[in-house]
Amino acid sequence: MSTQTQQTQRTLAKAQERVLNTLCCIGYVSEVGEVKVTESGNYIGASFKLAGLKGSRNSFHTIYLRPEWLEAGFTPDDETSESFMYRKAMGTASTLGGIEGILGKDNVGAFLTDLDSRGPVTPDTIKESLVKHFSGDHQGDKLGYILKQKSDKTDQVDDNGKNIYVRTNNYEVSEWFDANDEKVIKSMVKRASKEPKEGYPKFIIAFEVD
Repeated sequence: MSTQTQQTQRTLAKAQERVLNTLCCIGYVSEVGEVKVTESGNYIGASFKLAGLKGSRNSFHTIYLRPEWLEAGFTPDDETSESFMYRKAMGTASTLGGIEGILGKDNVGAFLTDLDSRGPVTPDTIKESLVKHFSGDHQGDKLGYILKQKSDKTDQVDDNGKNIYVRTNNYEVSEWFDANDEKVIKSMVKRASKEPKEGYPKFIIAFEVD
């Protein structure tokens, strides 16, 4: 094994030691950022700034969408509904997707109706509908988000030939929840009461619970 390889492995091992607690936060959308087509041309990325409440950490998040997902009457086929990107953006029967988390599950229908009234789904029309939503009655609406430690992909591979990911000192949104549902808040508090396995992050309530 070369000296360079040994040094790389030591660096990766040290990076893996940095374990940040997972943070359960509440906040609101403070700004609708850029909405643009990704470099691949396959998705539209809609960015948001999240302002934390009651001690929660601020964050920044981008939802990646396919234009047809937002079109009136769209029904995903089995392959689409099971895809990681679709579930992450649009949610499932049991988990909130990014759109539901950002807008509030009960508000998605009205948002899509407004978007449909603007013509073809484009970055511009998506941003117009989002700005309208958050500058109207829903300005400052409370939402729940969970921040987990972000991991970056490296060029190094493990014994199975898969790329190794290393922990960073940054956070990313991993889950959404209804911050206005007392039962959901209680479930989060219960989740935080459990001790994690050795080497795993602790789940922390990052806001003052009423």
